[in-house]
Amino acid sequence: MDRDRLVAALAGLPAEVVRVKGVLRLADAPWRVDPPPPGGRSIWVNGPPGLDTGVLARTLREQGVLLDPGERYFLQPAPPRHHMRLGFAGIDLPAITPGVHLIARAARHQLGA
Repeated sequence: MDRDRLVAALAGLPAEVVRVKGVLRLADAPWRVDPPPPGGRSIWVNGPPGLDTGVLARTLREQGVLLDPGERYFLQPAPPRHHMRLGFAGIDLPAITPGVHLIARAARHQLGA
């Protein structure tokens, strides 16, 4: 990728992040969304403590939805299992929206809500 295209891609990130966070909020799911780091291509989502994102990831993979369980990013002996990382690089927003709704539905199901 040449320098100009790279700069243009990075310049468009804030609007993309705003759109993805909006989709997450509209999904009516039991989570909190942390702000992404500058230049980040993923968003951290924190579910309620009863949510197991490892189980969630395995369940949703069969439906074509990928998420990254967050427990491996913690250094403590018993890491929390209710955090996940959702990447959005290279995925069109129209494709993200139904995936987020599937994640929300599966999370509510897992929590018995």
